[in-house]
Amino acid sequence: MKKFLVLPLLLAGISGAQAADLPTVATPVVATPAAALFDVAFGASVASDYVLRGISQSGRGAAVSGYFEGRVGWFYAGIAGYSVKLATDPTAEIDLTVGVRPTWGNFTLDAGFVYYYYPHEIPFAVNGVGNTDFWEIYAKPSYVINDIFTVSGGIQWTPDFAASGADGTYLTGALKATLPLTTDVGAYISGELGYQWLGRTDVAHGLVSLPDYLTWNVGAGLTYKALTLDFRYYDTDLSRFDCGFLALKNTYCDATFVVKLSADSLLSALK
Repeated sequence: MKKFLVLPLLLAGISGAQAADLPTVATPVVATPAAALFDVAFGASVASDYVLRGISQSGRGAAVSGYFEGRVGWFYAGIAGYSVKLATDPTAEIDLTVGVRPTWGNFTLDAGFVYYYYPHEIPFAVNGVGNTDFWEIYAKPSYVINDIFTVSGGIQWTPDFAASGADGTYLTGALKATLPLTTDVGAYISGELGYQWLGRTDVAHGLVSLPDYLTWNVGAGLTYKALTLDFRYYDTDLSRFDCGFLALKNTYCDATFVVKLSADSLLSALK
């Protein structure tokens, strides 16, 4: 039975999150007269739970996050931080990203690299594992169909998921309908469907094949200028046994409802 307790998988953000929880930081919904050659995006959020790819990262408790992203033309680099409650007890999750985000008409492609850093982890009691930092590459296309509908997708891949030796691929698709109410107030509904493939761990983690799983979320929100209030339902098809294997708590993959308040802006919007 111990082999099922040797892997403190930290199904961590890609941000960010990401769709509702895409791990790279989404472009803020702030209109500007023209795109600046150089700009800085920034924001923060508080949520009743930090759920990523269907699994709680904050122990089913409240979580806060914040980010900064510098942009020069198509290129960007950013840093994001999340409060977490994970098996190795890191002080936070820190995501470091670099990438490109070109736009051609209604089509945008966001492609890049993200490194997940968990400072001050404590070795896990069963096998002493205390470093779960890892990296992913990603590609996330989106297309604005009209003034209401936007469709998006993404693929993310790592050769060493949570430093376990197992490769991981996450594929996702999402649809969002935006409904402007007034000049400053808007509303939206959105849904996302994703599938996580995971490989086999290395010798240090017991040569265990990790479970693949399906996850989805659906929700609605209100926007006022730079503020967004999101209400979202999350679920997965993971059994309680497999959830306990991945998250070390068998309830962290159950269906849940999350409320999140976020604020996003651009440096150019403050001028």
